[in-house]
Amino acid sequence: MSYSRIPVRYAKALFSLAKEKNLLDVFKKDMEIVSSSCSVAQFKSFLQSPVIMTSKKEAVINDIFKPLVNGKTLDFLLLIVKNKREVFLPDVSRNFIDMYRNHKGIKSVTFTSAYEIDCVLKNHIVDTVKKYYPAEIELHQIVEKDIIGGFVLKIDDLQYDASISTKLKKMKRTLTEGASDKK
Repeated sequence: MSYSRIPVRYAKALFSLAKEKNLLDVFKKDMEIVSSSCSVAQFKSFLQSPVIMTSKKEAVINDIFKPLVNGKTLDFLLLIVKNKREVFLPDVSRNFIDMYRNHKGIKSVTFTSAYEIDCVLKNHIVDTVKKYYPAEIELHQIVEKDIIGGFVLKIDDLQYDASISTKLKKMKRTLTEGASDKK
């Protein structure tokens, strides 16, 4: 079995359960909690450790998530650990969230800039994207000083890069290619 299929199958199973039990919104929030937990380096290392016994991992998962998630979500997480598939939790949660967005017709938009943007600009971005994608827009902003200025707009898998750092890199490449052609 291909490793990339494992998280998709688990996410589909959870998505089917969520639809069946009419708990899609609840499970989506739960998977966001799981996803953010998996972004913590220590927790990710814990999940990936082959030295830690399954029973210990189950106890830790139970302690961490019991107060935070729905009981059915917790059962699902414990099943994943019992089946020794806990390394796939970050991908399972990401796949579930993607399935949820597709099901609800939500477009994920990421706006990366060198500085925090205000609500007026956020609303303008959402309104502009809605002109091209008649869907609910979920806007995430990332502040990344390395882009110097401008912005990078990512809509699902499409990306528009209008950052100063990218323009400088292109200019440098053009200048160095031009210099090497003259030799």
